[in-house]
Amino acid sequence: LENPLNENPEYKGNAAISEDSSFVSPGSRIVFEFAMGDSEPYPMGVFYVDRSHFSLLNETITADGRNVIGKALHDQSFDEENSFSIQPLFVILQDILYRSNISSDEMLIENTAVQAGYVFDPNMNCLEGIMEILKALDNWQIKELVDGTVVIGSQNYAGFTSNSRYTFQRNKDIFSRSIIRDDQDAYRRVCVHNQDFSIKVFRNVATYSGWNLQANKTLYVNIPEGTSLSDAENYANQIANTLQYVGKIESFTGPFRPQLVLGDEAVIVSENGNANLGLITEITHRFGKEGFYTDFTVDSGGRLGRGRISDYIGRITKDKTSSSRIYE
Repeated sequence: LENPLNENPEYKGNAAISEDSSFVSPGSRIVFEFAMGDSEPYPMGVFYVDRSHFSLLNETITADGRNVIGKALHDQSFDEENSFSIQPLFVILQDILYRSNISSDEMLIENTAVQAGYVFDPNMNCLEGIMEILKALDNWQIKELVDGTVVIGSQNYAGFTSNSRYTFQRNKDIFSRSIIRDDQDAYRRVCVHNQDFSIKVFRNVATYSGWNLQANKTLYVNIPEGTSLSDAENYANQIANTLQYVGKIESFTGPFRPQLVLGDEAVIVSENGNANLGLITEITHRFGKEGFYTDFTVDSGGRLGRGRISDYIGRITKDKTSSSRIYE
């Protein structure tokens, strides 16, 4: 950030931050907006300063910060207010945000009739507690909008900003790119089974050409008791079809695109017309006197509205039973 010398002769030092005063002290709220010429400001996020650094009489500042989920929810613990009686889960979620100094006009929480009570460890941070509660709700998530609003709800909740699909031409819209190929979450087979393996369905997974994966690298997925064989077969087919796209991560640099948000879908079209697509999982905007650029990373294992298969694998391979801290 620019930090020019104060033009008032009675004031010695810089305008934004100096030895005696600062507009960017830790905890300060910074709203980023982008405007060019006489255009309307385009919102790019709300952040809270963690650390600021400047040198005396230097006319620039560096500052690091996080959004409210990181600053307010991750940094604060429950302490002695760690018990919640049995009540609708949206009420508990609302109470946690209130306790974290997030006001009612800074949150949107979907209503639900599901009820439970919780006793969290006093040293658990509030974000961990929220994630524990979301385990009891199907496909619920927490996100923060660019205006700083914290939204909690199911995947189709109206409070979430809808993600978009963008098409990029390699030779026109992209200046440079790098490719990572990683087989950590790539599998050759999938097995859908119940607890005692009386039902088990194996399916082979198609992989990228030239990938020499081990033949028996198999993803095992436990299905609920009572699932029919035909349902298990359909489920296995779906997972096998999705897994074939996992393992290719590409990073791109192109013109400045402030409208991109995490979870958008990118279609990358090559010169010969072939198109690869995936979810945008990381975005870096670089704007200033040296130019305006956007770097973004595309995960081939993701699809719009369905998320990344690597996240899905993490969920289905972990124990999904409720924590001992929950009582209903």
